[in-house]
Amino acid sequence: MNRWAHFPAYLFWRWAAPKVSDPAFIATFKFCIGLVLVPLQHALLWYLAFQGQYWAASYAVIATCLLLVQRADPK
Repeated sequence: MNRWAHFPAYLFWRWAAPKVSDPAFIATFKFCIGLVLVPLQHALLWYLAFQGQYWAASYAVIATCLLLVQRADPK
C-alpha cells in the first residue's frame, strides 16, 4: 500500500538504490527519502489541490487516507 501512496518517493528510491554501495546505509538512505520527499510530495499535492487541480485533490485525499490507515494498522 505504501508504495502506491508515495509513488514518487518509491521511484526515487528505485533510481537511487543501485548507487548505494554500502548495505549499512540502505536504511539510512530510505529514512532520509521518507523524511524529505514524502512531506514535500504531500505539500505539493495539497498546494495543487487548493489551486483547483481536481486530480491533485483526489490523489492527496487518497494518499493521506492511506497514510493514516497504515499508521493505524498494528502490523
